[in-house]
Amino acid sequence: MTPAERRCKRHPGDPGFTLIELMIALVVMSLGLFSILHLQVVTVRGHAYARERTQATQIALGVSEEMRYTAQGWLAKRNGDKVAVNTLFPDLVVLPAPSVGDQLDYANLRSVTKYAEQDIAASSAFIDAWKINTFGASIEGGSPPDQATGALFRVHYVAHWLNLPMPAPPNSVFRVTVVVSWDNRDHGEGVNWANWHDQNNFFKRHMVTKTFFLYRTSNY
Repeated sequence: MTPAERRCKRHPGDPGFTLIELMIALVVMSLGLFSILHLQVVTVRGHAYARERTQATQIALGVSEEMRYTAQGWLAKRNGDKVAVNTLFPDLVVLPAPSVGDQLDYANLRSVTKYAEQDIAASSAFIDAWKINTFGASIEGGSPPDQATGALFRVHYVAHWLNLPMPAPPNSVFRVTVVVSWDNRDHGEGVNWANWHDQNNFFKRHMVTKTFFLYRTSNY
């Protein structure tokens, strides 16, 4: 018997692998591969969410800084003549000071109408906010289709006058909260994104907020 024949000769105590053993091995290997693939999917989604959240935060910061810059012209002059805040922000809706314990109210949200020197809403009405990209450019009705543009941001705000103790003049400071939201496409196919403005759908979107204060300055 040649060496090759001896190597190929099966010993009685070495029956090899049965079909059941092979199937069990395949199942175990498949579970391992599935876990690795699932981890990859979770990682990719996590990176996408982190990128979109960073972009939304940049938009919120940009809107707040633009409003602060504009508010530098909101003056209280020595002769008593004042520059009205609505002169600077013609579409801004400032509400009375909230009561203790009040939460962010969906009914009080308004659309930010301008950002980065561009129109991003038809009016300050909540429903009139347009979809914008990372740089603030409107993609409403544009090309390519929405599915190819990545995150679709919309920008809203709520503003309240502050009740400050004397001797602070009335209506001299208000607080603004900017809300930047975008489609939560991972939520499921049951969400009708065409009706994003419905209260239930709106709060299923990803969103970030930025709160800041605008002050009346003095010119003496």
